[in-house]
Amino acid sequence: MVINEWITQPNQTAGICGFCAALYALYQTNVRYRQRFQEFSKTSVDKIIYSEVSYYIKQLIEKKEKEELEAQGVLSEIVEFTKLFGEKYFQVKNNNSMEEENELDDVVFWAKILAKKFEDASSCHGDIENLKPLGVAMTPRTILDYLKFAHERLGDPHPKLRLTQRIDQNDRVFNPDVDEAIIGVREDLNSELPSNTRMLEEFHDYQQIAHWIYYCKGNLYQYGSIYKLLSLEDEDFIKYKKADSPSPPDKKEVICTITWSE
Repeated sequence: MVINEWITQPNQTAGICGFCAALYALYQTNVRYRQRFQEFSKTSVDKIIYSEVSYYIKQLIEKKEKEELEAQGVLSEIVEFTKLFGEKYFQVKNNNSMEEENELDDVVFWAKILAKKFEDASSCHGDIENLKPLGVAMTPRTILDYLKFAHERLGDPHPKLRLTQRIDQNDRVFNPDVDEAIIGVREDLNSELPSNTRMLEEFHDYQQIAHWIYYCKGNLYQYGSIYKLLSLEDEDFIKYKKADSPSPPDKKEVICTITWSE
């Protein structure tokens, strides 16, 4: 397994598909991000990503406290969307502080819990079971914001980003001829997704995106593995499977794509 495949491996145990897909794009397009990953071993990649998640959320908190409107909106989306996948992501075992200080309507309060969990996970030298589950749900807006932040953090101009979303059922949102893209897909509803009507209505605000995948020249990268795009059918349903796998292909509906150019 080469270093770039490792970038999506932490998504096997943590709900960070959006960050994994975005960091894969940064690895491919930004020399300094690529060098940063190449300096670390496979066993350290998850901690690099956990540190990146924590740092990004903390700078959003700082901007929100300075009343920067864009940061306020982005941070609120992260907290609200993550909550839809379960408040388990805001809980820490053997820690009662959340119950003691429970401020249900305070976005900053909840965001600080997420940032602290990922910060602790990035510096943990042993068992991180008390921090699990780890997860941060990303909307299209937050993916775009993170990509801009990541380039600007290094003093680099960010590429021109383009978000293509499904507006009606006739819109084609994914073009397999593009070299690279971050793809947001809809999953079949299961226990990991909202189960009551009110939450499903809120989930619809984010187009029912349940997973992010990095795409490059006919291949899809997720969970530390490479999947071959087999076909694009029924408008925006992609069919793909892992190389040499006896399992049947996966089929997912593409809800949006993020592409970029210089």
